[in-house]
Amino acid sequence: MLSVNLGSTSTTGLQLSTPATKAAAATAAATAAATASAAADTATASGAKPGVKVDISGAGLSKAAADSTDPVKVLEKRIQDIEKQIAQQQAEMSKIQANKNLTAEQKQAEAGALQATLGQLNASLSTATAQLAQLLQQSG
Repeated sequence: MLSVNLGSTSTTGLQLSTPATKAAAATAAATAAATASAAADTATASGAKPGVKVDISGAGLSKAAADSTDPVKVLEKRIQDIEKQIAQQQAEMSKIQANKNLTAEQKQAEAGALQATLGQLNASLSTATAQLAQLLQQSG
């Protein structure tokens, strides 16, 4: 599986792809693969042994480019990532509360920072979910 980050997402929102950016994404994926292949070939030619060499078929590149530019799939992936981050922050919050080595003030300070992060993540999740619902409504 090839994952290409085109910088189209941020921690606070998402940008949907247009046909022009889809073409750019496909080009970027192909360029990234070609660059990686060229770097491995250069390392081999100079006598260095590459750690990992990956050959991706044309069909694989096309599939990766299509998956990375489909707005619904991008939003679904982003929502999953945000939900994972929320779960991690909640687990960290539980660890802080259970930590008997921290004073009440330390727990409160650390929990406050985590609550701020959780607030931002929940806002991002709401935004992404609303964008997905809007996109699905427009397409269906």
